[in-house]
Amino acid sequence: GTNINWQSFGEFLKELSQRNFACNLGSLVGYSTLRRGVVGDQIRSLEKSEYVSITNILENCLEEGAFGLSNGLSYSHEVIVTELELFSLAKVLKKYDALFSVHLRNEGSEIVEALEEALDISRNTEVNLKISHFKVRGEENFPKFQQLISELETAYHKGMNVHFDVYPYDTVWQVLYSYLPKWASEGGRTGMLRALNDPVQKNKILFYLNSLNVRFPELVIASTTNKLSASGKTLGQIAKAMETTSEEALLELIQNGGNEILVFEKNLNEEQIRELLFHPLSLIGSDGAGFSLKNQTKLVHPRCFGTAPKFLKMARDTKISVESAIKKLTSAPAKKAGIKNRGEIKIGNFADLVIFSPELITDQATYLNPFQFSEGIDSVFVNGRAVVNEGKITKVLPGKVLRKN
Repeated sequence: GTNINWQSFGEFLKELSQRNFACNLGSLVGYSTLRRGVVGDQIRSLEKSEYVSITNILENCLEEGAFGLSNGLSYSHEVIVTELELFSLAKVLKKYDALFSVHLRNEGSEIVEALEEALDISRNTEVNLKISHFKVRGEENFPKFQQLISELETAYHKGMNVHFDVYPYDTVWQVLYSYLPKWASEGGRTGMLRALNDPVQKNKILFYLNSLNVRFPELVIASTTNKLSASGKTLGQIAKAMETTSEEALLELIQNGGNEILVFEKNLNEEQIRELLFHPLSLIGSDGAGFSLKNQTKLVHPRCFGTAPKFLKMARDTKISVESAIKKLTSAPAKKAGIKNRGEIKIGNFADLVIFSPELITDQATYLNPFQFSEGIDSVFVNGRAVVNEGKITKVLPGKVLRKN
């Protein structure tokens, strides 16, 4: 229902270039966006003509300035994507020296197989691969961690261009429908509601949910439609009020709250996260977004406000050098993505600078009060102009739209 005046990636960047921002903006191409543009909400394999269309659009996007392609293989519109399809996409990206950013198909019981799938694609195409927000979910899967690290290191030492990004939190932030079995989300929301309204299929879904090793009563609702007003409550509290089980309350929320319901689940190992943060192959990313302090009707993950300061504080406490920590936030990601003339302080580069106190920098955002600026940052310069000066926002908007070419 939103009016837009662009149809291509290049037109989108042109539109952004005519607006003002405080930060620099660059973008990958979303593969679900490409796929849905051709087949809509259908969850199925592509026909040859459809794949040709998608490939042509991807090439156009890369020529118009996209930094690469982003895949979300665990989400409903990409569950059906085959390894052969991914191979073909990777070959296009390799031709353009572009980034292949892959959210693994599984981060729990099948994470080893999911990582091997991504590494196999990189091995056979030599594409520039980044695993998105790498983590092992669920206590029963924590023992797989060292095998995963070993496979990543082996791949790198064999010459593969592979890295991963990670955020410094032990709690995930995800859409509620992702707990459903994959078959239940086929066909988008329409197919999902059809399954939930069928008593037989609904019982199958409940049986599946009960088989998962998930502490559903402890899930914290981050956001729903405004009519539900459930933000900040646990699923257990909601279930108690409804006089039902947490699993049945989950389905009730999906049916009445839309696809945008997000929840917090604490299911990561803190020590493993720490090891990932300081691993030589890791880059630091928030997996978050920017939010206004004025819009606090919904909760957001504290990583949206605190990722970099929290990581720098952890580096200080772990006695990791500030230089190596900053590299994971600046020059290493810039090099991985192919962003030129940024990420390092040198003559001829753009002056994107953060002036902070290594001894004082710390995050303030929490899960129940995330809209909190961090402490210890004095100034932020974007393209040589201060957007933050002496801890105060200047309202100067010097950001640029970045292009790969």
